Amino acid sequence: MNEVTVGARRKVQINKNRIRAYFYIGTVVPVFLFMLVFTLTISGRIKKDHNAYIEQLSNRILAEKKQFIKSTIDHTLYIIDSLQHDISHSQDSKTLTEIEKQTLLESNFRNYLHGLTLPDDEQYVWVNKIINEQGGDDFAIRLIHPGMPETEGALLSTNAEDIKGGKPYQVELDGVLANGEIFYSYYFKKKTSGKVERKLSYAKLIKPFNWVIATGIYLDDFEQYVDQERANLNESFDAQRFYSILLITFTMLCTAILIYLFERNINRLIFSYESEIKGYTEELEKLSTTDRLTNLHNRLFLDEAIEKELARFQRYGNLFSVVMTDIDHFKRVNDNFGHQQGDNVLQEFAQVLLNNTRESDVVGRWGGEEFIIICKECDINKALILANGIKEKVSGFKFTAVEQLEASFGVSSVREQDSLEQLIERADRALYKAKEEGRNKVVVEQSAD
Repeated sequence: MNEVTVGARRKVQINKNRIRAYFYIGTVVPVFLFMLVFTLTISGRIKKDHNAYIEQLSNRILAEKKQFIKSTIDHTLYIIDSLQHDISHSQDSKTLTEIEKQTLLESNFRNYLHGLTLPDDEQYVWVNKIINEQGGDDFAIRLIHPGMPETEGALLSTNAEDIKGGKPYQVELDGVLANGEIFYSYYFKKKTSGKVERKLSYAKLIKPFNWVIATGIYLDDFEQYVDQERANLNESFDAQRFYSILLITFTMLCTAILIYLFERNINRLIFSYESEIKGYTEELEKLSTTDRLTNLHNRLFLDEAIEKELARFQRYGNLFSVVMTDIDHFKRVNDNFGHQQGDNVLQEFAQVLLNNTRESDVVGRWGGEEFIIICKECDINKALILANGIKEKVSGFKFTAVEQLEASFGVSSVREQDSLEQLIERADRALYKAKEEGRNKVVVEQSAD
């Protein structure tokens, strides 16, 4: 009984510090572990998203470059057809043999390619003639090469290697024989700097003549741009990881009383990370769809915009038109005033287009001095009025240094079962006709193909 009494009267003391310690361990440690796992997961996801974005960006830019060089060859094939047509309809065509006609075509085409000026100073179009489809030494002859005219007439070998040990002629021969065309890359010396860089090329086989017509562009600017974007993202990732480590350390030192504050702080930081990533993503997406010189939409964006309008037309019947415009004699601006003034002219021309189009219209740079206006909810007549109005504004505009310039316009409107290529081709033909008819004109597509 006494023991019970004594036991009952024993003063019970609660070790508050121990309870507090247990409480903190039971709350801070799980929070710390949770934060550690959560931060590692977020960091891994950010890194994965960064890598995925870089890959997507690379693929999109590479696809744009492929489309660009392919369009160069497509235009060149159009020139060959025109030269053949001119020869076959000339007064002397009846007295010429097929071999003489082909020789004349080759001569005219060589003159055209040697005089061809492309937006990229390093780009040119060359022609090899296949002699032996089995490959090996002397499998082809270099027929036309504006980049190295002294090598024209030289025999080529599929065993020739570039600086990395690749065999571009073998790859090209296999590709054109199997599929009629091929995209491929190899290392080649730049004619301006003499530096060896990776080059993306596109080749197409013209079977009647056994010609392989090809062109290419160097990828050093593309690779530098992607590397810079990757470096920027890695720098951002390192900063985010650093702040995450600080956050974990800070969480370990917190007391139970401040746990709820840490939770809010953690949420705020996570939202901050998400907002920062979103901002980077939007900025990079804008860069990938914006022409860096004029700040207009670039060709990649224009392709997607036209595809969307084509889908709307097929589904709802909403008409739209395309106006393709080109600054007349732009090469003279670069030759007489320099490329810096040429860039200024392109920027001012872009502003004239923006100032004289509707808010709903999409204005973009197609390439070089060529621009495109996508006129939504606009038939051919309205597009013609718009193009004529812009032509007058351009003629009356005082450009910096050069002052007076003119532009030619080709207009096409969407048709049933149209594709992007067909719509653009008609506008391009109309623009080409405007150039042929003396420039500073607006030409509408023909009523029938």
